[in-house]
Parts: sequence; structure tokens; C-alpha cells
Amino acid sequence: MDYSQRILSLFQNAIEEKDTAMLQQLCVHFGLVNTMRAEIWKILLDVKPIKLPNRLNLTVVEADVPPLVNKLISVIGQSKRAELIKDSYSIATTLIQPKTSPNFIPTVIVALVFNYLYPKETTEFRLGAVFSFLNMLQPYFTHLYPSIQKGLFCLMHILLQYHDPQLCHCLDSFRVEPVLYTNRFLYNALFSTGETLNDVLLLWDEFILNSNKYLFYYAVVAYLIQIKDDIMKETKKNELITLLKVKRISSEDLRIVICRAASLERRTLTSFKLLLSSCFRNEAMFQRWYSQSLGSTLALPVEPHSLVNDIKDGMEVLFIDCRTQEMYRGGNIGNAVNFDYTKREDEKYVSKFFQSKPLQCLRDPKKFTHVVIYGCGEIGKTLQQSPSLSELTMIMLDFIKRGIKRLSVLLSGYHLYHKLSMNKTPGFEIINHIPSVCPLCTPPELAKLTMKITEGTKKFTEKATSFFSNFSHQSQQSNNSHTQPSPQKDSQPIVHKPYTPIQQNQTITPIKSNTEIKERQQMRVSSTKGTNQTIGLVEPVQPISNQSIPNLLDLGLEPVTDPSSSTSSNTNSLNSSVNKTQNNAIPIQPLPNILDMPIKPLNVDSTEIPNGDISQKLTFDEEYNEEDEAEESNYFDELMKESPTFEADYNVASGDAVDCWKKCLVILSSVDMLVAEKPSGDGEMFLLEEVTYTDIEKVSAKKQNPEICTIEVNGKQIVLKVQNNIEFLKQLNDKMSD
Repeated sequence: MDYSQRILSLFQNAIEEKDTAMLQQLCVHFGLVNTMRAEIWKILLDVKPIKLPNRLNLTVVEADVPPLVNKLISVIGQSKRAELIKDSYSIATTLIQPKTSPNFIPTVIVALVFNYLYPKETTEFRLGAVFSFLNMLQPYFTHLYPSIQKGLFCLMHILLQYHDPQLCHCLDSFRVEPVLYTNRFLYNALFSTGETLNDVLLLWDEFILNSNKYLFYYAVVAYLIQIKDDIMKETKKNELITLLKVKRISSEDLRIVICRAASLERRTLTSFKLLLSSCFRNEAMFQRWYSQSLGSTLALPVEPHSLVNDIKDGMEVLFIDCRTQEMYRGGNIGNAVNFDYTKREDEKYVSKFFQSKPLQCLRDPKKFTHVVIYGCGEIGKTLQQSPSLSELTMIMLDFIKRGIKRLSVLLSGYHLYHKLSMNKTPGFEIINHIPSVCPLCTPPELAKLTMKITEGTKKFTEKATSFFSNFSHQSQQSNNSHTQPSPQKDSQPIVHKPYTPIQQNQTITPIKSNTEIKERQQMRVSSTKGTNQTIGLVEPVQPISNQSIPNLLDLGLEPVTDPSSSTSSNTNSLNSSVNKTQNNAIPIQPLPNILDMPIKPLNVDSTEIPNGDISQKLTFDEEYNEEDEAEESNYFDELMKESPTFEADYNVASGDAVDCWKKCLVILSSVDMLVAEKPSGDGEMFLLEEVTYTDIEKVSAKKQNPEICTIEVNGKQIVLKVQNNIEFLKQLNDKMSD
């Protein structure tokens, strides 16, 4: 791109004055000047040299250098191969411990790129530059704990499922785990996606200039969507994995990836962004989510407060209430659509539900509606008919099969939303709320009795109305028949009787037919007047004292006992359960200082190779071997057969005062101690910790909790709750003594 002298002078003045705000605006509006990239990065990253404790003497086996590193070295310059390997491996070894960490080789690659940008600078300067770059994008890079690794995998899978369920289903059907594409593209900031080194530098320009420092995480999903057509064409797993390893895209496609990543970030609910940020920093929010094994679900977790803010900001949200119809009638969130989870096996019900107008609108490509599914939440644990998280996940699958995107689950459910609404919290509103039917306002037993009374009263009202209506109609017909008698054939002549005044307490009974007498006897009506005087031939009404009152049982009303005494305790218990709080703060241990990490020396032994060119392709051949995956899956099985194995709980928070435990297996092999996550069902085991016996500094247990033991390794604590702790400590002591 050609720049005028005026624009170049503006760049130069901003660099001399170290004006980061001006530099960012110039780069955004005019593009970053390639010849000034090194100076601009230096200012924007605020590079500060980090002094090495010792001059490292590294020994790198040539066969251990991965193909991507070899290719990058050939592009930068084979004549400096020995120097490049020594410099990059020294920087990576200083920052990353141990070298078996999945982000060690990506750090070597980043160090090589900065060696290309700053060839005349010292190793201390390049070490500071690499640290600033990684610390800006990946705050976890110095403490990539196993829990953070798995959290990054799960969140990547959830994000891909949220925005493109079809592509996610394709990868899952081939059993391509998120660990593959996360390790491949995330830790090296998508270095392995560009065709040339210049393309990668343009990509990293966007990561550094963008105010959202998590953009590169969304860029991984954007890249997979960019090559979606190639992925969908593959029919074999090994060919698909090879495609992900060797596929490169042009600079134009990389710019599209950046634009799509920014779009995905804006169309993602804030709850996910908060959880991702918490995962990067290993904070309490992520630790609670991880300890509850929620990452194994397909659901994007939603927090109610951030959801309300998203709605205020203009996000269109459709709520799906998966509670029963009876609970739904007591109130719902945001005028939700009811999907009774108890009728999920009813094909007609499900088909009718997805054919409704609100669900049809979700398939409109011009609309970006977010679907939030919810159940009862915490109160659901005490109710018999309430959907569990696994049942909500199965309902999500029904949506995914029909091509519906952007699905999430309100984990706190109707419970917390109702509580906030009753407390008059701004933004929280319950639609069609009926306290007498709502299971949170009225205990279920009292609600049933109230419903029974309501239905009985309704029946009584209907029958009473019908009864009096018929009586009034029959009385009117009787009056008409006496006042205006219709002429009949062969009728007897009318005999006019003389008028006789009615005496007090005297009744007159007119002559009536037998049918009319029977009809009158069936009617029991009490008079509201204190007199029995009649006009003409109308039958007088008997006094109230002599007339029977209608039986209410004949009108359909069942007797109901007073439920207040039996339900008062239930009401109190419910109110107490609703008022419980769950804000348990989890203390986060400080991260170790990278300058205090032990540094392992090694030497470089390599040969000179002719120089390459910066425009040379970065593609390389890397085949997928299916036998390696089989060997890895059998690794733990063989170890458990040969080594003592103990069932235990692993504390994610690395502190015995915090209850963030995960089920695990502790394997005491001949060389090291392995802590692996215990799978549920036929799931695969995941390595949480790997500790060599010689690195263990101290093993301790408290008297009040002897089953909890703390193992200190290189300044880090591993807290385990072992069932057979006495045998475990004995075996561990024997292994450490050998």
C-alpha cells in the first residue's frame, strides 16, 4: 500500500513520541506500514527486556524439531539455523515449564517470528517481546494447568456448536476432538493458517491493534467456518485430520477470518465472554463451572444479569420454557414458548411445536435470534416434575437436528429469575404470573388444594347459574300459562268465582295438573319476602322457616378441609430455601513469577542450510497416524494394570479450604505419579497432573482431615482427597525412596 509523505510523517512522529493512541488510530484508518512494523509493535506491546539469569547452553536433538519449526527456519534463513534454534528454544524454555506442555512448541514459533522482526536486538529484548505478546493474548501461557487446558477445549467446542452446529456435528461424527484444533491453532495464534510469513504478520497486526484481546480465540472458529466446504467433503477421519494440519489460506481469506471473528464475538452472549475471561485467568467463576463438569454438555451457559443487559442492548432472545404446562401457567420469562419436557417422546406434540410460528422464524437467515432454554433451576431439585440439565441437553439436540443455531441454557432457570423479579430488580419481569399456581409462590401441595377449590367453585357456579336460570324460565312459563290461557277444544266454560280477601297466615292452593305438581316439588326455593300474598291464580311462596335449603352436594361442590395447618410448614421451608445464597468466593492463588522458574541448559548441534525467501510457502506434509491414537487410548489401561491405582478427588482450586473437587484416579507408576480425571461411562481419561517423584518437595496431611493430603511440587500444591489414604501414602513413600 502506498502512503503519502504526510501520512508517513504522522506515523514517524507518533513513533518518536510513543503515542500509542495515535498509532492505533493511524493503523486502523490507514493500515499498518510494513517497514515500520517492528517499531509499532515495540510501542504497542510496551516491550521491556527481561534479563536471563544465566546464558543457556541448550542441547536440541535434530529429530525432535517439528516440521513447522523447520519450515519457518528455512523461510527466515537456513544460514542462521543454529543461532535461531538456540535463541528460540532458550526463550521458550525460560517462559514455559515443562517442555512437554502443549504450548511449548508454539512459543518456539513465536520466538522465531520475533527473531525475524528484531534480528539485531538482544535475546533479553526478544524474551521481553515474546512475553508481552503472549501475556496480552494468552494470560494463562505461564500457568497452563490441565484444568485450563480442558476448559479451553470445552469452551471452543461450545462456541463452535453455538454458531455452526452443522460443522460441529460433522467433526464430532468423525470423533475429531476439540483438543486437536485447539492445540493446532490457538496456542500459536493461528500461525499455521497463513500461506506466507507476511500473511501471518498481517494476521497478528489485527490481534495487536484490536481492543478485544480475545479476538484470536473467536478467530479459530472463524477459520474452521472459512474452510467448512473442504471439511464437509471429507469422508475419512485420517484425511480430515490431515486437512486440518496442512490446509493454508490466502491473505484475502485471512482478512475474511478476522471480519468473521469480530462478527462472532459481537453475536455471542456476554455470559460466554465472562466465562472465557475467567478461564484465561483461572478465576472463581471458571473453577465453579469446571468443578460441576458443565463443560461436558453442549449448552452455552447463560447468567441472568448479563442476559438482561444483552436484551437491553438490542439482542433478540426467544425463551423456551421446558417446565410442565402446569408450572408454565403460573408464570414464565419473557413471554416464553412452552415445550413440556414430559411430552418430548410424543412425536405429534414435538412436530406441532416446531411448526409453530415463533419456531419457524428461527430458520430465517436474515434474523439472528438467540434461543435461551430454561427449566426450574435450583428449585427443580425439590420438585418431582422438573427437567434436569441432561434432559435440557436432549431438548437442545432436538433443536440442533432441525438446523437451529445460537442455543444456550439458563442454568439458574426460572428459580433465580423469579427471585430477582419478586425483589423488584430492574429488568427482571415475570409474564402472566399467578401466585396461586406458581410453584415458587405456593407449595405444590397447597397449589393442588387451591386448584381443587377453584375447580369446585367453578362447577358450583355453573350448576347454580343453570339451576336458577331454569327455575326462572319455568316460573315465567307458569305465569304465562295462568294469565293468558290458550283456547282448547272441548274446554269447560270459565266459572267466575267471587273475590274473597286473603286473611293473614292463609295460603291459597290453586288447582294444577299432576305434572306441574311434580315439577314444583322438585324445586326448592326460599323466598326473600316476608309475605305470602299472591295475585290472581299464582301460587304463594311458603315462609322461609317452613322451606328447606338446597343441598350443596346436589350442585356438585365437594367438601374441602382447611389446608392452612398442614401447609404452613411447607411454606416456611420453601421460603427458607428460596432465600439461600450461593455467593461463595473462591480464593485464587497468586501465579508463580516466571523469572523464578528453573532454567535447563542445552547445546545446539546443526548444519548450515541455504537461505530461504520470505515469500516461500509455509505448507508442509504432516500425515495422521491412526495407530498413535489407539496407543494413547490404551496407555492408561496398561498403566493401571501394572501400577497401584487409587480413587480420589482432585481439588481444582489447589487449596484445601475450597470445595472444588473432581473425581480422579491416582496412578503410581515406576517413574512418576499421574492424576487423571475419572471418566463417566465409556468416556476417555484426561491427564490432570504428571509429577516425577524426584520433583516432590513435601507431602503433608492435617490431623482434622487425614484423608486430604497436600503434595508440593516446584512451589505448586496438588491437593488430593484419597479414599485409602494410609495405603496411598505408604506406596508414595516407597516410590519416593526408590
